[in-house]
Amino acid sequence: MVAAGAGIAVVPELALTNLRADVTIRNLGTSAPMRTIAAGTLAGMHRSPATSALLELLTEVTEAHLAARQPTSHTHDPGGHRARSS
Repeated sequence: MVAAGAGIAVVPELALTNLRADVTIRNLGTSAPMRTIAAGTLAGMHRSPATSALLELLTEVTEAHLAARQPTSHTHDPGGHRARSS
């Protein structure tokens, strides 16, 4: 609906990887809603090699994402629009 000019959307930062050139992103700043995402396993149960590998990968991706967010992974102009590179 955003691309059709018929609405707005609130999306997580991780979803901002492949944006259309005609869609403008506004940073909500420090008042933006936050969420916690967790990976759960059963306590005391054997973890398969695939489960251990996935947990390790999730940890690595999370650490890389947090490091890239210093202060944010997107560049914003003073008006709050995401700067576009040509």
